[in-house]
Amino acid sequence: MEHNNEKITFFLFKNRNLIKLIDKFNCIIEIYESLLYKDYSSIESQNYIDNINFYTREKLLTQEKIDNYSEILNECCCHQFIEDIIDSGLDNSTYIKYCIICECYEN
Repeated sequence: MEHNNEKITFFLFKNRNLIKLIDKFNCIIEIYESLLYKDYSSIESQNYIDNINFYTREKLLTQEKIDNYSEILNECCCHQFIEDIIDSGLDNSTYIKYCIICECYEN
């Protein structure tokens, strides 16, 4: 069981960092898109489009890694699900069920 705990810890660490990376890719893409929108030079605009495409591809590759790590986590965890309530607004709450070990959500 300890071996599984090490795997879970490792993949949780990787997943958390990859999720942060996805957020950064989204910010970079938004910046390039805003520059593209404001820029009227066709030469530079093509450079912005190339950069957007590059970061979009990297974002997709990172999402594939997250999906892969999530699958491995799901396979090596002995899930312990709990139910919780998340406030999603003043009068709105959402009920969720997630594993306290690997943090995966149950549908």
